[in-house]
Amino acid sequence: LTKVLQVMVPWGAQLLPAVIFQALSASATAKVGCHSECKKPHCVEGAAWNGGLPLSHNVCEHICSRKFGETRYCGESEKYSQGDSVNCTLCSGKDLDSTADSVEVAAPQRIREAILKEAQHRLVAWYDDQDELTLPYWEFKAKVQQTKHWYSCDPNGDMKVPVTFGEFNVSDVRPAELFEVLTDLEGQLKWDNSISEAEVIKEFPEDGVLAAELVFPSGIWLVPPRQVFQWMAFKASLKNQEYWFAVSSLNVETIHEVHKPNKFAVQAENCLGAYWIQPCPPGGETSCPAGNPYSCCPEGGSRIRFTSHVNLHPPNFLNAKTIFDMGWTKQIDWINALKNRAREMKKHNDARIEETVSANATPTLPKWLWHDPAVPKRGSVPFDFPREMVSVARLYQRSSIFSMSFSQPPLMYFPLAALLSVLLVFAIRVHRTTVTRGDGEDSRGLMAVRSRQGEYDVEELVLVGEE
Repeated sequence: LTKVLQVMVPWGAQLLPAVIFQALSASATAKVGCHSECKKPHCVEGAAWNGGLPLSHNVCEHICSRKFGETRYCGESEKYSQGDSVNCTLCSGKDLDSTADSVEVAAPQRIREAILKEAQHRLVAWYDDQDELTLPYWEFKAKVQQTKHWYSCDPNGDMKVPVTFGEFNVSDVRPAELFEVLTDLEGQLKWDNSISEAEVIKEFPEDGVLAAELVFPSGIWLVPPRQVFQWMAFKASLKNQEYWFAVSSLNVETIHEVHKPNKFAVQAENCLGAYWIQPCPPGGETSCPAGNPYSCCPEGGSRIRFTSHVNLHPPNFLNAKTIFDMGWTKQIDWINALKNRAREMKKHNDARIEETVSANATPTLPKWLWHDPAVPKRGSVPFDFPREMVSVARLYQRSSIFSMSFSQPPLMYFPLAALLSVLLVFAIRVHRTTVTRGDGEDSRGLMAVRSRQGEYDVEELVLVGEE
């Protein structure tokens, strides 16, 4: 419009007073300029799997989505055009040059900021987009679900697995106490029976993180344990009582130089795991409809939203969906164990009346771990998150325990699958106990046998063995 005024009607400047013409020109320039919401940090890169696009010189040249929290995301699909989205197509080309001075220059990200940024992106934008998540599983007032798309999580290969999300309330524990339990890695051995080893290997103050190692026993004979090396990042807002705890097993070669991997364990990954701990609203939740799957959040309680992106490197005949279906209840067990441990800590803190306020307000971690630096710092270890994704249609099919590719199936899988099927059926249908008598007497076994008789299932105890 400015060019139209200048080229097609050059006499406009003569007919209009100079002040009026300048005002019209300024107004036209403002209309064709780049909206401030199109620039970083107001708008950041969107996720590739739903039409997200990267920024160009820290500016979105497409559409910035409606706000998720305090952030918009750049993209061009229908997902990004909903609500109060911002059209940023005028930020391309030479219009960008006119606003170059106002564009924020990206500061190099340390591991801490990179992990926390991705954690916030997933737990806010991804989780709020329920259309991209499967229907949830519910148990003990906790919700667990997965993404419909599968993400790359394999530093040494191309294996893709879905991302898991969940949410639950802890009505009688404050956020600070939950944060203390989650961040006490070595203390986790006291309440978390899913791990056999947990160790902080080294502090990396220049990167704002801790390096840690965990070992997860398989619990199955001849199946090796899983070892995970990970970066640990933290953030705490004492004013709002909001806490973030995030981990990632990407780019851990630097950790391997300090602590060599166990050659008898399988190296597993949690490409991004995170917990967002928030206080329940003042006065508690006012809308708690009947049949609400998770308990209402009363004042003084906490709400946790979490995510994980785990690759256990299972055998080829097991897929990630099957493993989730078989093991999601273990995640619920872990949540219940976390709640119980946090309640113990709250009881301990309440017993120390004089120290309760300070103990619940300030984390015991060093301040450089959980406090944002006043000036962005440069880290020493390169770090990045892969964006490659693939949509998997079989995610909605009935999961099979033996899911494999039949294009070139290894012959050994067929007898192995058959053997495991027989053993599984036998273990489910037959339960054997032994009746042991004194010395010199014979022993017999009791076998529980389930059968179908007419319209009824009948279970009998049958005495087997020889006298």
